[in-house]
Amino acid sequence: MIGLVAAPLPLAPEPGRWDTDPDHTAIWFIARHIGLAEIHGRFNRFSGSLWIAERIRDSQIEVHIEADSIDTGVPRRDDHLRSSDFLDVAVYPYLNFNCAAWPAP
Repeated sequence: MIGLVAAPLPLAPEPGRWDTDPDHTAIWFIARHIGLAEIHGRFNRFSGSLWIAERIRDSQIEVHIEADSIDTGVPRRDDHLRSSDFLDVAVYPYLNFNCAAWPAP
């Protein structure tokens, strides 16, 4: 006989501010190149915080990425991605993401 037992739901984090841990956090991306190839990459320098509210839907997140830290493993491509053709890091040195609205479950 085989039985299934439901695992308990993980506990939600305690309310308060939680900062990213650089040793356990990564920002990866996959971009399509002319619809044929996938370019895999990451950003090497970033920080982020998550503010957990009493009601999870009132929580917020903020991520701050240094745009020039883009890394696809190909230096020539990375330099092109940093240029004004793409990220234009001389004008826009940071990528910032904020979320203050979470859908109710």
